[in-house]
Amino acid sequence: MTISAVQSAISPEAQNVASDNSAMGKTEFLALLIAQLQNQDPLNPADSTEFTSQLAQFSSLEQMTNMNDALTGIGESLGVNNNFQAVTYIGKEVVAEGKSLLVDADGIDPILVSLDTDASTLNVNIYDHSGAFVRRIEAGSVEAGSHSLGWDGKNSLGNTVNEGWYSYEIQAEDSDGKAIDAQGFVSGTVSSVAYEGSVAYLNIGGRQVSMADVIEVTTVAGE
Repeated sequence: MTISAVQSAISPEAQNVASDNSAMGKTEFLALLIAQLQNQDPLNPADSTEFTSQLAQFSSLEQMTNMNDALTGIGESLGVNNNFQAVTYIGKEVVAEGKSLLVDADGIDPILVSLDTDASTLNVNIYDHSGAFVRRIEAGSVEAGSHSLGWDGKNSLGNTVNEGWYSYEIQAEDSDGKAIDAQGFVSGTVSSVAYEGSVAYLNIGGRQVSMADVIEVTTVAGE
């Protein structure tokens, strides 16, 4: 007798549990095995080979469940450690991946760019918070490495822009006119840490940076 043949002999409660889940758990699987033994025909008992196979499936299912529980525990522990590590960043200088600029009374953030190879042409397009084009910075030929580009805070018409957040897009090409890899960065001192669910974010100069985007951490001089 197979498992599917004895489902009608299982209690309604057990059937409800099984039907409420897209994947059968080890408790439901074991219940089906027990029901199979209790309801088999004495004159035609379950095939021993098939029963052994079903027990092997149960053992495999239990091991997978235990492994999943263990991985969940490890994930939770790593989350706690990550949150604790984020707090230690407060007061430190960090560099992280990102392409945002802040324009306020204190000044204008520099445009930080890193190139994998030499660029024959490097252009940076700046956009406002709504995504509207503001200004193109033409840096010309730039060698590979990290660079800081300045922006005077004016749009393409020469008018001073409003204070607020801006983003930028990097366009870099080699001597053959082929696009090359370029990355934007943000930097600053971590003032605090914010949590959204299990994810920790560092507050840097009014912007939130994910821990996963941090590529460098240094201690502020004098500490």
